[in-house]
Amino acid sequence: MGRQPTSGYCETCRRRRVKCDRARPACKRCTSAGYRCDGYDTQLRMHIMGIEDGRLATVRTPASTPRSASRLIRVSIAVPPDLGISAFRDDMAATFFFSTYAWAPFWRRTLTWAVRGGMPAMNQLCYQAIMYGYMGMKRGDVVLLERGTQLYGQVLRQVWSLLGVSTKQDLAQLVITMIMMGFYEFVVDNPSALEIPPHHLGIRGVLRHCGPEVFQEHGLLQVLRSCRSLLICQSLSKRTHCLLEGDEWKTVPWKYIPKSFEDRLMDIFVDMPGIAEDLARTGDAASCLGKVIELSAALRAWRRDWDAAHPGAVRVLPGNDSEGPCLECDPPRLALDLLYYDAAMLYAMKLEDAGRAQTPSGHLGTSQGDQAEVVLATPVFEDIGPQCSAALEASMIVAWFVKSLPTSAGRETVVTPAPIGVIYSVLQGMGVSGGVNPLAPLHAMFEDAERLFGGFAPVSETGARRDGC
Repeated sequence: MGRQPTSGYCETCRRRRVKCDRARPACKRCTSAGYRCDGYDTQLRMHIMGIEDGRLATVRTPASTPRSASRLIRVSIAVPPDLGISAFRDDMAATFFFSTYAWAPFWRRTLTWAVRGGMPAMNQLCYQAIMYGYMGMKRGDVVLLERGTQLYGQVLRQVWSLLGVSTKQDLAQLVITMIMMGFYEFVVDNPSALEIPPHHLGIRGVLRHCGPEVFQEHGLLQVLRSCRSLLICQSLSKRTHCLLEGDEWKTVPWKYIPKSFEDRLMDIFVDMPGIAEDLARTGDAASCLGKVIELSAALRAWRRDWDAAHPGAVRVLPGNDSEGPCLECDPPRLALDLLYYDAAMLYAMKLEDAGRAQTPSGHLGTSQGDQAEVVLATPVFEDIGPQCSAALEASMIVAWFVKSLPTSAGRETVVTPAPIGVIYSVLQGMGVSGGVNPLAPLHAMFEDAERLFGGFAPVSETGARRDGC
C-alpha cells in the first residue's frame, strides 16, 4: 500500500499531517492535543474487500480522531443470493433436445417464436416441459421426466382456467400455447402421425369459435399459418375434410396483408384431403376428378409464378459415393416451398389415378401440354414422365431439405410430417429402388419411417403406375 515512511514521525502525526516531536514512547504533541499516539512501529496496512455473511459489520472510525468523537457505525451489507443451477439445467436439457431429437432442428425457429409470442410466461413453462420431458424419457431419468410432467400439468391447468373467460383475441394468443402442448405430446408420448393429439382438437375448436376475422393482425396471422399446417397434416393422415378449406379462411385473414407463395400453395393443398374423402365415401369419381384437375392446374400456375420470382434459385448438385444427387435451393428456406409443392403434385396425381380407375376411359383427359408442364426445366428430368419427374424432384428436394434447413434461418410456421409423409408413401407405392424407399438413408427421422410417415397415402389402395416409372 505505497512506500514505507521515512520521516520518523509517529503514526498519528503522519495521519494528522503535523510535525511530530518524536518523543518516546509516546509523542507529547499527540497526548497534549487529546489524541492517542499509535507509536513509531511500521503498521501492516490492508484493504479488506470481503463481506460478512448475512451479519452487520461493525466499523470503527480511525483512531486518529479525538476520543470524544469516537463512535460505532452500523453498516448493513447486502449479500447477493446464492446462484442456483436451474439455468444450467434448462440449457443442458435444451442442448440435449436439439442435438438428439430428429425433428428438433426443424422446430427450433418455431419454438423460439412460440416462447416469445402469445403468453410468454406460460409458453416458457411449456418449453421447459418439452426439454425436461424428452431428456428424462430418453435417459431414463425419472426426476427429469416428473419435472417435465409437473410443468406440463401446470400449463394445462392455466389453459383450462383461461378457456372460459378469455376474449377472442386472448384465445387466439392461447393457440400458441396449445401448439406447444401438442409438441409435448408428440415428443414425450411419441405417438404416430396418424394419432391426433387432443390439443389439436382444442385448436380446431378455438379456431371455429374465433372465426377468421380475429387473425387479420400480422402476429395472429402467423398463428393461423401454423394452425393450418397442423390441421392439413391431420386431414391428410385421416383423408377427411379440413376445417380451414372454406373460402372465408382463405381470404378474410389476408384482407390487409398480401399472400406469400407459401399461403397460395397451402390454399391449394388444404382442399385435397376432402377430395380423397369424397372419392372414398361417395364414389362420385367424375366430380372428384374434375376438382383434382382444377387443383393440378392451380399447382402448375403456382410453380410458374414461383420460378419467375426466384430465377436460378434451384440447381442440381451431383452426388458422390456416399450421397446421391439433390436439388440445392438458395436461400435454403425455399426448399420448404418445393417440398409442399411436390407433395401436393404427387397427391393430386395419385387422386387422379384413383379417379380415372373409376371413370370411363377418355373422360376428362389431361392434355399432353398440361402433363409436360409438370416436368422441370432441367436436363435431368427431360426423358421421364410427369409422375416420375415429380417423384424424382421430391426425393431430391427432401435430401436437400433434411440437410440444409436445420442449419438455416428456417420459418416460424410449424413443419409437420405431412409433405414428407406424402412423398414417402407415394415412393413406397411406386416400388422404386427394389422396394427400398430412397428416403430411408437420408436422416434419422426415417429410422421409424413407417410409423411416422406410412399413413399419408392419398388413397387406401395404390393406383396403377402412371408413366412406366
